[in-house]
Amino acid sequence: MLRDDCFYRVSVKALVVDDSGRILLCREDNGNWDIPGGGLDHNEDPIEGLKREIYEETRVPAEKLIIELNPCYFITTQNSSGVQIANVFYRTQILDFSFTPTPECEELKFFSPKEILKMDNVFNNVTKIAKLLI
Repeated sequence: MLRDDCFYRVSVKALVVDDSGRILLCREDNGNWDIPGGGLDHNEDPIEGLKREIYEETRVPAEKLIIELNPCYFITTQNSSGVQIANVFYRTQILDFSFTPTPECEELKFFSPKEILKMDNVFNNVTKIAKLLI
């Protein structure tokens, strides 16, 4: 028997960490910061989905990305709308930080995990990954 209360919305996320251990976040048009990436479409390859999401958010093309093939973290949480989400994180390098702001990503900025834990305008998944990277 299938239960509707046992399903997660799956998102693929780009974990971009600089040499100082800071995590790259995107500021959305609502002022909240999130990890780059987003919802995986049905039958979509996770790496292709992550490339698509990064392009939609930043206009950084796939050829400017290096994405590890195996996920590095899997986090479940609840988003701000109450939807249960599962985030699959892939270590990612962005070779060119020239990007075009969009409503999904108005600004890109690196934050240390400790800075993130002091912020009140980040999503639950960001707080959880910051705790893992301290």
